[in-house]
Amino acid sequence: FESIEKNFYDKKKIKDVVKQNKDNLSEVYSYTSLENLIKHPLDFAIDKLIGFSGSDINSISDMNTTLGLVAHEIIQTLFSPNEKDLQSGYPDYIRTQMENNFEDIFEKIIQSTGAILLIKNNKLELHKFKNQLKESLKNLLIGMEANDLHVVECEKDIGCKFEDGKIIKHGYVGDLDIVGKVDMIL
Repeated sequence: FESIEKNFYDKKKIKDVVKQNKDNLSEVYSYTSLENLIKHPLDFAIDKLIGFSGSDINSISDMNTTLGLVAHEIIQTLFSPNEKDLQSGYPDYIRTQMENNFEDIFEKIIQSTGAILLIKNNKLELHKFKNQLKESLKNLLIGMEANDLHVVECEKDIGCKFEDGKIIKHGYVGDLDIVGKVDMIL
């Protein structure tokens, strides 16, 4: 145990690891990464500078993050306009897609993005989430109709533009080079 503790606090080793991982740091960060830096600077430094991320049960995405990712992907799937159908992106079309495909889309996305929700202990949370999401999407459609809105685009890139892995356009906010996406443009 003493040797582990000694190595953990060995400043030279830590400096070497930081120097080695410094080259792997991104030139740009997403809004979420910057938010994590501000809220959890030590965790950010350990993950990005030292390159250490846990692999135990604590590293499983927290429930709220998982629910958010699943909801986001379902909304994007149902609401994104497509070039083949000019009515896509409009409330009537989206409502029909929800009525006909919500169950299949939900199951597929839970399997791919929210598998932690399938654990026996999370079944009640999953059922509650599914009903709440469905109701929220219906209310979003009501609001869109009331304001004569339709979806123009989902996941619109903002900030930096990349081509062949190189930055071709910068997206500065102050001195920070930012990259991100707008969830939905109505």
